[in-house]
Amino acid sequence: MNNHLIKNSILFICLSGLSISDTPAETPTDDQLLELEQQIEQQEKAKQRAAEDARRSAEAQKLKEERARLEEERRKLEEERNKIETARQDEIIQIQKEEEAMIKAENEQREKFNDFITSGHTALETKDKTNALSNFQQAVLLYPNNMEALTGLKKAEELLDPFCYKFTGTWEQPGWGGETVKFYENGKVSFKSTVVYHENEWFCHPDKKEISMDILNNVSNAPLYSFKLSNDNTKIYFVKRNQLYLQKISDDN
Repeated sequence: MNNHLIKNSILFICLSGLSISDTPAETPTDDQLLELEQQIEQQEKAKQRAAEDARRSAEAQKLKEERARLEEERRKLEEERNKIETARQDEIIQIQKEEEAMIKAENEQREKFNDFITSGHTALETKDKTNALSNFQQAVLLYPNNMEALTGLKKAEELLDPFCYKFTGTWEQPGWGGETVKFYENGKVSFKSTVVYHENEWFCHPDKKEISMDILNNVSNAPLYSFKLSNDNTKIYFVKRNQLYLQKISDDN
């Protein structure tokens, strides 16, 4: 049985308006069959259109959901990118701050160093051993390999006690006829007369307020002389022979 025959059977049943029974049905006309066939075709087309609309609606909904999913992923990626960029900028700012802090600290340290060096040289010039040592030691702590600081410290360590510098210079005993004794800052002492010249070392004793020297270069039985300084710093007296003294004639070394 083909489709045309089935349609005709359906058309016949629909036109008769009767259920299958013993009552004979009226045969529909061709026009009635044609009209009913057209109605059925329209209903089928409507169903097809409805199915197509439903399919398209479902696809549209699926596409909408896919777009929403992609948009959400894009948003999350953008958010993550922004977080990474923010973290990178924060890191750059932190590095800049640390560099600025290091530069500031270095400048402050260099300024302190320069102050110590300046004060150290001033102390060297005034023979202030305590302050010279203190300032150059601080400078070396800041820059252990700095030659200026190391050299200054060495010079400070070589300084004598401030009291000892009162003896440096040239001294002469009245009536000797040109004989002079000269005390040098480096601890050397020289004796000069018209016929002899001796050179040796002198030693300072701040605790006793004295200096001592072996003026004759350890000649047998030669005495080790000791001197005390006068209150006005212009004379030095033999410790054991107060009536003998040397008078300062020059501060030159």
